[in-house]
Amino acid sequence: MPKSKIFGAVMVILAAAAATPAAAQGITYLECNMTAGGEGDDIIWKLALDERAKTVSFEHPQASGTLPATFAADKVTWKGGRFSVSRINLTFSREFLGVVDTGKCKVVQPPKRAF
Repeated sequence: MPKSKIFGAVMVILAAAAATPAAAQGITYLECNMTAGGEGDDIIWKLALDERAKTVSFEHPQASGTLPATFAADKVTWKGGRFSVSRINLTFSREFLGVVDTGKCKVVQPPKRAF
């Protein structure tokens, strides 16, 4: 096979990989709504669950970051199990200072990127 055909085939494969949707790459984007302490204003959490890398990236008004996560058949947990998202019904829970707050998530599209 001529080198030009091999190069062309490689370029097609690379272009297809770059165009692969985030879900096919193992990343699920969620937006979760939680009422802190069961009262007060709702807190919106933006989560990116990366099953391939075994991480969760999070963003909410007070903090953001990326942490190691455990991906089980029924839920994803991080921070020693203090945070979890159900893979069954999208329930989100957080244990903080002995109080368990719960909320609900929805699957959202990945953010639009300029580059």
